[in-house]
Amino acid sequence: MLISLLFCLWSGPDSASRLPAQIHWLANTSGRPENHVQNFLEDMNVVYVNSHQYPRPLVLTKSFWDEGHTPNAAYHQGNRIDKNWWLDSTDSRTARLRGDTCRIRNFYGRAFLYKLAPAPNQGDSVPYIACSDSTFIRSVEDPTAVAFDRQGRLLVADNGPDQDVKIFQREGSRWTLFRTFGTKGGVFAGPVRGAYGERRFWGIRGLGVDSAGNLYVGNTGIPMQTMGGTDIRVFSAQDSSLLWQVQGLSFVNSADAQVGSDGSSIHLNAKRFAMDWSQPPGRSWKLAGVTLDPFRFPDDIRLQSPTESVWMRRIGGKDFLFGSPMRAGYVAVFRFLPGEEIAAPCAVFFAGGRSVEHWMDTLLDPVDATTPLIRRAAWQDDNGDGRVQRAELASFDVTYPYIKGIDVADDGTIRFGGRGITMIPCIGLDANGCPRWDLKNIRKERVPFTEGNGDAFRLRYFKDLDRMLIAGGTTQFPSFLQVYEHWSDSVIRTSRRIEIPFRDSGSGVVPRLDVNTYDMLLPAGLAADTEFAYIAYGDRGPNTLCIDVEGTRGAKGSIMKCRGEIMVFELATGRRMGSLAPDSSVGWYAGATDLNHPINVAVRENGERIVLAEEDGKGKIFAYRWCPPGRPCETLGTKARHFGSRPQCILEGSRIRIEGLEPGSPTNLRLRDPRGRILSEAVSDGPTVTLSRPAGRGIFVVEWTSEGSAGNLVIAIP
Repeated sequence: MLISLLFCLWSGPDSASRLPAQIHWLANTSGRPENHVQNFLEDMNVVYVNSHQYPRPLVLTKSFWDEGHTPNAAYHQGNRIDKNWWLDSTDSRTARLRGDTCRIRNFYGRAFLYKLAPAPNQGDSVPYIACSDSTFIRSVEDPTAVAFDRQGRLLVADNGPDQDVKIFQREGSRWTLFRTFGTKGGVFAGPVRGAYGERRFWGIRGLGVDSAGNLYVGNTGIPMQTMGGTDIRVFSAQDSSLLWQVQGLSFVNSADAQVGSDGSSIHLNAKRFAMDWSQPPGRSWKLAGVTLDPFRFPDDIRLQSPTESVWMRRIGGKDFLFGSPMRAGYVAVFRFLPGEEIAAPCAVFFAGGRSVEHWMDTLLDPVDATTPLIRRAAWQDDNGDGRVQRAELASFDVTYPYIKGIDVADDGTIRFGGRGITMIPCIGLDANGCPRWDLKNIRKERVPFTEGNGDAFRLRYFKDLDRMLIAGGTTQFPSFLQVYEHWSDSVIRTSRRIEIPFRDSGSGVVPRLDVNTYDMLLPAGLAADTEFAYIAYGDRGPNTLCIDVEGTRGAKGSIMKCRGEIMVFELATGRRMGSLAPDSSVGWYAGATDLNHPINVAVRENGERIVLAEEDGKGKIFAYRWCPPGRPCETLGTKARHFGSRPQCILEGSRIRIEGLEPGSPTNLRLRDPRGRILSEAVSDGPTVTLSRPAGRGIFVVEWTSEGSAGNLVIAIP
């Protein structure tokens, strides 16, 4: 019998490898790269393709952009089918049926393309619907999609305040309203404004009806480019029940858990998700609410500027959402309205730039060559109406003009990092429930290494502990983490340094993701709790191994360092606990970290950590469930069993024997190919397991699950 030792790439949890975490995700129907739901639906049709290759009917969709390179997609009964083969065949502004054609004229689309005002209601630019029989429909405020049903009635999406589907029927030479579908007001209706519901729509961009009479409604959200996504819902012709749905609701976003929710309520910039951690990955999340209302709060900066990074804080017993764009250009603050999901704007502080293009540019003081580089603008909502008045605007100076990082302390105090730290103290809540910041007492906090031409790139301050964490360095990315105790008292202040794996290509080389960063180690994001720090890498990390499922560096299926790796350090000792990284359960895939502040962490009551990480490549948020050693969560089934320190993979004819497993409770093992297909399965409760050998040579994955945990082992068969 031929016996040979295989090439095993161990990814067990030692000091420099993968931690035993379970990977959940939210905001996308699929957690795998090959069938994710794309960003920003802008066109949709229901069609019957004359080909045996495709199921019928198909929902064809188009987007102007998808970070995962699939702007066009097709869906059937909740599954993505194919991509990029129809290109120009989708047009949700035109409806055709047996020679009849109806088109939207003067398309407007409030909040889809940074249009904040209501659609025109007089003059030549008023949107309306014109049909080939010379009939018109002018009663819909902002029509954004049309489709015929089987009876020849015309369905029209109303993107005005009604946010519903209006169904018209012909009566002689004119159209009359037959009925409506959907809650009037959509997601913004009462009794809980902003609450998600199956028939509570928001930003409809596509309609369709299949041969069975089932209704298809495609939502893109408001505003499409910054806070929306793709949300396709299909309703039964018999009882209007929801038949299936696909959602892609995240685009270059971070997320944070609501304080006091035990990780069950998670916010993005304009959406809230409810989490049920008793459910398996993929079924643990659902959209719970939308927090932006463009009709009541047209001055909301989220309507004009992508506010991708978020922090949730509780001040004076009330919850607040803080947000910042990709490169920390400002901090915006939003208060949650009583009995609603909606968060009204209450403050904006410019950080990296002196202004934000288009936002309140008619009210802000002009910026010219005489404006000091350190001058910034701020707005605080004095009267609590969520609207910006000129008298509410002010200016302040930062201590260093080039802001590299932002921190929002637990009490709402805001800090801007750079060469020194600008601290804007929060002084409590006003009578309207908005936090207030004292712009007359802004302070510079000196940092020894920044005084020597270093920069404070990322910050995290814990007020109760008076502890400051600063990820700093002298290039474009941090190379160490400095932990300060007694931060507010420079006399007794102490510090310790934790070295972070870092490597760039030297001076003069500008890192560009997907171009020249593959061989670099670029720490990009910092999150922390009171015991551990979490460092997210911009491209490949230093430790964990993944399969290259897209051929980004050589042949598909080859081994590479994982993108999206998050290193975990123990603060008390500086010890590397290990890393969090994508595995076979999510197709080994993570996009590059594209934000200055891409991660947050929540500590659950049982000691479990929920590490929330940007995964912009395929439009979702990773949620890593990790139980640190010695915590109560170990007894609740979240502690992972792992491979021993020296596993062996032995080829015996048609079998693969894996030795070195730690004995314990039963473990389910599967052998997968790089695309995730299961080739063989087995169950083991001892140190050895045997699996059937796959046909051919190449890279394969042994995947294991035990008591709700997951892990994997990569093997190469020569």
